[in-house]
Amino acid sequence: MVVGIALLVTILGTVASGLVGQPGPAPSQPKVSTAKGSPLKAVSSQRALSSITSGGLPPSDVLEAIALPSGYVVSRGSQTNEGVGLYDRSLGFSVTTSEQKVIEFFRAQLPADLWNVLSKGESGSNGAYRIVAQHPSSDGYEWELGVTIGPETFRSGSAGSSNVGSTPFSLRLFEESDDT
Repeated sequence: MVVGIALLVTILGTVASGLVGQPGPAPSQPKVSTAKGSPLKAVSSQRALSSITSGGLPPSDVLEAIALPSGYVVSRGSQTNEGVGLYDRSLGFSVTTSEQKVIEFFRAQLPADLWNVLSKGESGSNGAYRIVAQHPSSDGYEWELGVTIGPETFRSGSAGSSNVGSTPFSLRLFEESDDT
């Protein structure tokens, strides 16, 4: 009988350790809808923007309202804290597609995600295109998003392949204070 109880305890312990050791499902990214007219598929920005979130800012409803083009890559060392106002941070990206498709993506996606586009067009002499949009938030503030899309760059592909175009873009997200 003692052997039977010991065997039962061993079996239960093995099963329990197996269950505890099993990792749970990975947290899923929120479902993002691609805007009508967008040439690129939209994906959630929450994982990418986690590096510039701090102390509950930006609020989740603002983060959920920002989509990125599928295939984006975060640019190393591009995270900046502008230190202006309550919150002012930016992050750089690139995506392997044409500059025009990235512009069309944000021009379609921002209004679809309920951002009020305040301005859009060429910015300065470097050939960048900028979109500035505003979104209300659950924290009672208006949030602004500046999207700067740089000129497409090309690098040579491997022997026998064509040049590959990449478009850099950055997001600057800031909270407007009541003083502005």
